[in-house]
Amino acid sequence: MHLFPMLAAGSLLLTVAALADEPSVRQAGEWQVTTIGPGGKANPPKSYCYGQASITDLMKSMGVCSKRDISTIGNRTTVDAICTRGTQQVTAHMTITAASDTSRHAQLQFIYSPPIAGMSNIDIISDSKWLGPCPNGEKPVN
Repeated sequence: MHLFPMLAAGSLLLTVAALADEPSVRQAGEWQVTTIGPGGKANPPKSYCYGQASITDLMKSMGVCSKRDISTIGNRTTVDAICTRGTQQVTAHMTITAASDTSRHAQLQFIYSPPIAGMSNIDIISDSKWLGPCPNGEKPVN
């Protein structure tokens, strides 16, 4: 199991929108995502074109989940999951706060068994900002 696919699944969850009608829907469009990864290392902002999706849709990329608790109170969505993909198990705790309709802050904690690349605990902090519709011709990554 590679570290990137599991982290990518987590980063997809970072742009979850807190819309009045359906709090678990991510707004489609171009998102700029800035992360602070393992060891407190800040990464440069990256832009992604995402299609609209629910948290449940996005969690499917994490494998088969024996636990998948999603709760939304106000502008904060909390996800607790235990998922298995192949022989890899990941326990995830994620808190996503919608600062506005176009801005998110997320704290993600992953525990991997067996460890990935020598790491069993990975903490990520992320800030996401919606930039607008995806550029012409750019296809969503999901």
